[in-house]
Amino acid sequence: MKVKLVIDETLVEDEIIVKCRELSDEIILLQKHIKNLKQESNKICLSKNDMEYYIDTKDILFFETTNTEVCAHTVDDVYYIKMKLYELEEMLKNNFTRISKSTVINIDQIYAIEKNIYSSNLVIFKNSHKKIYVTRVYYKSMKEKLQESRGR
Repeated sequence: MKVKLVIDETLVEDEIIVKCRELSDEIILLQKHIKNLKQESNKICLSKNDMEYYIDTKDILFFETTNTEVCAHTVDDVYYIKMKLYELEEMLKNNFTRISKSTVINIDQIYAIEKNIYSSNLVIFKNSHKKIYVTRVYYKSMKEKLQESRGR
């Protein structure tokens, strides 16, 4: 595979063009990497105690609904956001996935999954005491998303 970089100072926005003979697994993987580069630097506006915070999405463990609010959990704190859970899921679809009706999780923050054949499986996060359950309905899609992320 040849790689060619052209610097054009007249461009208003950076542009990446990939020319290929066919859509191979390698090209699909490259496309995912490029999309994820854009995702990695996303900051999201969260609030807490009349303050607005701009937190990088990669630092968020999960979002969950509580009564009428959506909470964003980081390792040490909880913030609030004025978006619906389905909107967050769509906006952050590369690194986040739904694990229950009320929770969307950052798959890059998963440290371990404690399996339980009788009830929901427990997700344990990196460097945090926080844990959350993934329901059986969403378990398979979460595992697929984890497998996908290994290819990134």
